[in-house]
Amino acid sequence: MSFQQVRILFMIAMFNTGCGALRDIPKFEFSNGYYKLKLPDSRPTKVYVENENDSIVIYLLKKTNSGYTINASSKRKLTLNEIREDSLFRESHFSHTSLDFDFLTLPVKYRPSRENFPPQLSSSLNGSVFLGYRRDLYRIEYEKLIGGKYKRDISHFGYAIGAFSGLGITAMNPWVTTNSIPIEYDGMVWLKGISFILGIENYSIGVALGWDHLLDKNRNSWIYEGKPWAGITIGLNLN
Repeated sequence: MSFQQVRILFMIAMFNTGCGALRDIPKFEFSNGYYKLKLPDSRPTKVYVENENDSIVIYLLKKTNSGYTINASSKRKLTLNEIREDSLFRESHFSHTSLDFDFLTLPVKYRPSRENFPPQLSSSLNGSVFLGYRRDLYRIEYEKLIGGKYKRDISHFGYAIGAFSGLGITAMNPWVTTNSIPIEYDGMVWLKGISFILGIENYSIGVALGWDHLLDKNRNSWIYEGKPWAGITIGLNLN
């Protein structure tokens, strides 16, 4: 075992022998899985996390020729409602990467000027699915209270970048078809693009760059057919 792993194990053991009981502490909010653990003044270390009510079990990982495996001898249980005054676990960071699957809607689109038509802000019914690469960051901090007890704070946010695809509606009329049609109606479009989103818990907000394709016979007359737009996304995490 490397010096870095020994140091991490030592700090885990110190944390597990904490003396101040906390009250009204929520359960550890991480899901079971692989994370990178970062403690002050140390490099990130790969770990595997298992939840057990108000505590977690952390395993260090050891590198092999085929990847990483769990080092069973490194098992340490952290009771998160206990902490030592001098413990480095008073501030610790976990990070996790995954494939992200979201439902997105675009409440606002900005379309640049086209065919002497001024720039437009549009809002119409739409929905799409997003698939991308996501990184989640968790930070645990402890604040000492009067009487020697501690208050724990867990903050979490994530960010992702990827592609989306879906369906929406758009206003069709003589003005957006250079007078090629005499009527007004709501046309259906296939929308696609790329998006960068920030996630908090199961919700997200972000920005997008996309393109629309009209799904009817008037697509060749629509001035926005296949032209880029920018938008704001609001989403719900599905995985």
